[in-house]
Amino acid sequence: MMFTFLSSAPIPFITNFYAIILLFWCLCFFSGAFQPVMHGIILNLVEYDEITTANSFANMCYNIFGYFPAPLVYGAIYDAG
Repeated sequence: MMFTFLSSAPIPFITNFYAIILLFWCLCFFSGAFQPVMHGIILNLVEYDEITTANSFANMCYNIFGYFPAPLVYGAIYDAG
């Protein structure tokens, strides 16, 4: 998580295109490596017979709140600009 923060924090202050691309790549890499670990930790907090329901609910929340709004938000930003 620290590497994710360290790779994303300087992005607004950098004007070099290649440095921004490198930091975005690091951001995607470290957050992609961090998410499965956190998902496993969260699933270990629930009772054994509720793991299937918790996994399904977590994936539904990822899709509804994370992946589904992305095209809508990008489209709204594009239309506004």
